[in-house]
Amino acid sequence: MDVYDSEQEQIEAIKKWWKENGVAILLGLVLGLGGVFGWRWWVGYQDQRAVDASGLYESALAALAKGGAEQTRELADRLAADYADTPYAVLAAFAAAKVAVDGGDLGAAEARLRWALDHAGSESYRHMARLRLARVLVSADRAEAALTLLQGVEAGSFAPRYDELRGDALARLGRRDEARAAYAAALAALPAPAENRDLLQMKLNDLATPVTGKEGQ
Repeated sequence: MDVYDSEQEQIEAIKKWWKENGVAILLGLVLGLGGVFGWRWWVGYQDQRAVDASGLYESALAALAKGGAEQTRELADRLAADYADTPYAVLAAFAAAKVAVDGGDLGAAEARLRWALDHAGSESYRHMARLRLARVLVSADRAEAALTLLQGVEAGSFAPRYDELRGDALARLGRRDEARAAYAAALAALPAPAENRDLLQMKLNDLATPVTGKEGQ
């Protein structure tokens, strides 16, 4: 026996079902279509942001190459304010940090690099920011802070650079034996044709000369 005894009952049942469920179905269709078009809009928006941020970063690099310190800083500030979620903001912070170092303002360089470290979206950029920041700290006679910054990091392929900077910080603190060990570890991990291999060997050789009196004095 059919569930519905007549065609009219079937029609009435369909009307009732549509009355109960039609709004939800239409809403689902609207939301579905809105989701598709919304996603396309979002992708396009993000693509345009990346293009805009890339253009600003290229301008910052051009300013840096021409010695335009103020323009480099301004562009880095704009990228940090409006495009902090893009890698170009981090790269511009590196450029602004270089301007600060060249100008002898290590405090400003530290601020730029700490911002970059906090906002870097990739592990490689975080390593770059951390290493540059550690170098600034060593230059500012804050070697202990540099060692703390470098401590406990999974360095991966950046390990030789971490070891070298540890050596720099330890040498600055007068801890020569530990510095030699750090430089030796960096040399052992470096490939033979590495550009900074000779400089690293020179640092190690400089520490081979014994000093008289208490180490670190």
